[in-house]
Amino acid sequence: MKKILGGALAPLFILALLLAACGGNPGTKVTVRADDISGQSMRPQAVAFQAGNGEWTRVWPDKNGDYTFYVPAGEKRYGVAVKCSGMMLMGAFGSGATYFLTTDESTSPLLPCFSVGPLAQVEGTANVAAVAGAAGLDVEASMGSNDSGTTNMSYDVDVAEGANRDLVLLAFNNSSTKDSSTLIAGRIFRGVNAVGVVDKDLALAAGDTVTDHNFAAFTVPAGWSGSYDVSLYTAGGVAVDHEILGDGNASGGTYHALPGTSADDIYWAEADASSGSDNRSITRARLIPGDAAGDISLAPTIDPLPSGYAPTTAVFPSFPLSHPDGDLSGYEFMTFWPYTIWTYTLSKGWIAGQTQFTVPDLTGLVGFEDAYPRKGEKYKWFASAFKASVSMQSFLEAGHLFFDIGFGLPRLPSMTIDAALTSGDFTTP
Repeated sequence: MKKILGGALAPLFILALLLAACGGNPGTKVTVRADDISGQSMRPQAVAFQAGNGEWTRVWPDKNGDYTFYVPAGEKRYGVAVKCSGMMLMGAFGSGATYFLTTDESTSPLLPCFSVGPLAQVEGTANVAAVAGAAGLDVEASMGSNDSGTTNMSYDVDVAEGANRDLVLLAFNNSSTKDSSTLIAGRIFRGVNAVGVVDKDLALAAGDTVTDHNFAAFTVPAGWSGSYDVSLYTAGGVAVDHEILGDGNASGGTYHALPGTSADDIYWAEADASSGSDNRSITRARLIPGDAAGDISLAPTIDPLPSGYAPTTAVFPSFPLSHPDGDLSGYEFMTFWPYTIWTYTLSKGWIAGQTQFTVPDLTGLVGFEDAYPRKGEKYKWFASAFKASVSMQSFLEAGHLFFDIGFGLPRLPSMTIDAALTSGDFTTP
């Protein structure tokens, strides 16, 4: 019997050896994706990956245009970088993003690109005369806005191309001041097929008035100042910022909610505290589904980054991983030099006890040759240690909301995020 079993198992053992020798177990497959500031999928200009602490390798698209690679068996930590186009109108000629994570956290990461694809133009008339007390109006789109000190105007705005884009029409009770103190009405107009030049007339009804909600007072560290703000990100790509919806100090106040917002729209609410003396701040923010807008109670509680926090002064600087909280989800770094924006996201699993992060040198790879600042250029940096209320898989694979400084944060309804932030600059040596 032993001879029979041995004779039967021997070919299987040889086959296993042959499969291993021929790459039968290449490791864990990773598929890389990217989205742009309009929230739409995009194809990067270049992709590279690093297994563990190994060399960076260029990833070429397969026959379907997908970017995939394998993290070798026995290794979980990896980095992935995407080089993206930039936006000249925003002062950025190039952009890129890099994630450092583990295969336990994600094998399908979605990286944020601070860029935009083709644009369409939407034009027509905008009318808010039906709203009692209206004296001015504003049309907000994904890539621009038009305003007027009248209740009726012809408008034209740029919109990120797409089949289901939004426009927002707002009414104010002042012809010259258009902010949260004068906003009285507004509505989201959905389903715009933004291709080429599109005609779309917009008009508010008498009942399109905003609803006010409270933002509760909160405490901040001694000697620090506090502020709050609330912005809206519609499902179809329009951002209505806090200067229009509502902001104030730590004493609390109110914000405006637009009628007709849905669960797919997101209110971004945050409470901040700033040191003032050394550019450090802490924040707690929450993404609120549009149909759940109401009174808000938030207060920043995370410890700040250490006083004097700064990276090394270098072409490829090293950032300390020195936040005192041992339960972080990770770190986010954003760097800017003329004229490139690059972001780096580090997960807790990838950090695994490391005390510093050095910006990788990718310039030896095709497509990444210019991903570094030149001598004498101003290098601006932002650093954030963060804790998120969602899993790292959700954080790393969700689509993004984009902010003025270039950070792309996951668009995850009901997520709460705590962050300790600071920033600075140096002249590249």
